[in-house]
Amino acid sequence: MPPAHIITAGADPLRDEGRAYTERLRASSVDVVHAEYDGIAHGFFQMAGVLEAGRDVIEEISSVIAGMEDDEA
Repeated sequence: MPPAHIITAGADPLRDEGRAYTERLRASSVDVVHAEYDGIAHGFFQMAGVLEAGRDVIEEISSVIAGMEDDEA
């Protein structure tokens, strides 16, 4: 499987599923990064206009994608 980058929000009802998925990938020897934004609700990236964490996660995702493009070159 390809590498994975999992992002979860600390105050998200799906947080535990994201953590469990991360652990299952690791147990399967998949290269995985898990970033959790504490105290933030689901969909926070859509609130980048008002939440610093929203801007931060967009920057994080952009960096991951840029790194993937660099790896292909």
